[in-house]
Amino acid sequence: MCRREFGPLVLTEEAPADGKSSPAQVGSTGPFAGPVWYNSLYWTNFPPLNCFDERQWAQHQDSDFFAGLSELNSDGRLAEQYVTFGAAREDLCQNARMPKASRVLKAEVMQYDGVRDLNWHFPLQSYIPKRGNHTPYEVQSRRFHDNGVINFGLNAEEFSDSVMPVSDLDACITTNDYTGYPGMGYFFTLLRIGGWPYRISKIGTFDGLGEGGRTELNIGMSGYGEQVLWQLLEGGPTHAPTGSEGQMEIQGCQRTGCRYWCQLYDLDWLGPKKDESLAYDPEIPPEKGYVWFRVVDSTVLPSTGKKAVRIQLLEDGIVPAWMDLHFLQVWVGDVPLGYLNEATADVDFDGDFGRVKVFRTLEVVGTPKRLHDMASKNQAAIPMLILMHDFILAEARDKAADICKKGEEEFSIEVHKLITDQKEKVRQAFERKTKSVETNYAIAKSMAINKQRLEKIKARQEVVGKVGEEVKAQLSSEMAKQLPCAAGALICQMQHDVAMGD
Repeated sequence: MCRREFGPLVLTEEAPADGKSSPAQVGSTGPFAGPVWYNSLYWTNFPPLNCFDERQWAQHQDSDFFAGLSELNSDGRLAEQYVTFGAAREDLCQNARMPKASRVLKAEVMQYDGVRDLNWHFPLQSYIPKRGNHTPYEVQSRRFHDNGVINFGLNAEEFSDSVMPVSDLDACITTNDYTGYPGMGYFFTLLRIGGWPYRISKIGTFDGLGEGGRTELNIGMSGYGEQVLWQLLEGGPTHAPTGSEGQMEIQGCQRTGCRYWCQLYDLDWLGPKKDESLAYDPEIPPEKGYVWFRVVDSTVLPSTGKKAVRIQLLEDGIVPAWMDLHFLQVWVGDVPLGYLNEATADVDFDGDFGRVKVFRTLEVVGTPKRLHDMASKNQAAIPMLILMHDFILAEARDKAADICKKGEEEFSIEVHKLITDQKEKVRQAFERKTKSVETNYAIAKSMAINKQRLEKIKARQEVVGKVGEEVKAQLSSEMAKQLPCAAGALICQMQHDVAMGD
C-alpha cells in the first residue's frame, strides 16, 4: 500500500491460490467484489493520470509514493492496476489548474452515496436528499458508499451560457475496459465525458424504436452481451450497394442523429419517497436526472481499444458533474469548473440555513513570530489563535469587499446622475435651438407670403390702371367723332321744342 496525505491511493490485493479454483473463476489479475472494487475501474477507463506518468517518478525519486509505484512496476505489470474513483479524483484535483473566472451554476439534482457521520454535522448535509428503503437516516446508503464525492446534475442551458456549449463536450458511450475474466467482478456501461467515466444504469429513446416508438434498456453491473447495447444505439447491421463496383457493403451506424436519454448510477436516487408505505413514490422524478444526447457515429477509443459510440450532449437534460469533498473542486467529466465558494438553496428546508459559504485558509507551516511567546506558554492556544486570525482576515476581506462594492455602487450612481444632468442640458439646448430655427422659418415664410401678395396686388392695380387709360382714350376718340352730329341733333330738337311751345 502506498499512502499520500489524503489516504491510500494504491492498494494491492492478491488472489487466493488454493489450487481448487479454475482460472475462469479466480484470475490473478481479476477484480474482486466489495466496496473497493465497486468504486474502482481499470486505469484505462480514466483520463490520463499524473500518478502513472513515469516522468514524475524520475523527478520525485525521494517521494515514498512514487518510490512505491516504481517498486510495484518492477515486473512491468503496473498497467494491470485498477484505480478507485477517489484516487482518480484526487489525482486530477491536485494537478489541475482551476479557472479564475467566477461562475454561478444551477444544480437541478444532486446525490450523495456516502455514509453519514453523526459526530459531525456536514454543512451541505441539509441539501442532500435522504435515501434508503425504510433505513434509519444515520445509516442510509446503498450499494457501496463513496464518502468523498457529491454528484450534481447541472442545468444544461445555463452551462452552455456560462461555461461552454454542451454540444462541444467530448462524450461517448462504451463499456469498461478490464483485465482478466470479464465475468468476474463488476462490468459497467460508461458515459465518458472528456475521458471521465460515469456508470450508466439505463438507456432509452423515444425515436421510433420498440412498442409505441419508445424503448429502454436496463443495464446492470455484471457482464452481459454487448451486442444488445450496440443494437440499441447503432441499429441492426445493414447492407447496401455502396462498393466501388456496386457490391454490397456493411453500413455504419444507422441511428446517427437519433435522440436518447440515459440514467446514471450517480444520479438514480434523487430524493426520498413521499409515502414510505409505497414501493415507488419518488419525491423528485428520476427523469429530472436524465442525460439527453444525440448519436453521432461509431468509433474505437484509443485509450482502451474498445468499441464506442460518439454522442453529442443536448440541452434537454442535465450535465453530470462531481465535487470532491476533500478539495471542494467541481468538475464536469475532466473539465474543471472551479472551487465551491457558496451554495444557495431556492427553497427553505424547515428553517435550516438557505446558504452555505466556504472560507479557505492557507496551511500554517510555521508559527508566526508574534505568537511565539504565547505559544511557548500555551501550545494549545496556537490552533485557536490561527483560527481567530483566519476568521478575522476572512471577515476583513468580506468587509473590504462590501465597502468596495458600496463605493462602486455610489460611483455608478453619481456617474449616472452626472450623465443624466448633462443629457438634460443638451436636450434643453437642442430644444431652444430647434424652437429658434422654427420661429425664424415661420417669420421668413410669412414675410415671403406677404411680399408675394403685395406684388400680386401691385401688378393687378397696374393692369387695371392701364386698362382704364386705354378705355378713356378710346371713349375720347369716339366722342370726338360723334359730337358734331349729336350737337346738330340737339339743336334741332331744341328748336322743335321751342316751336311747339309757341
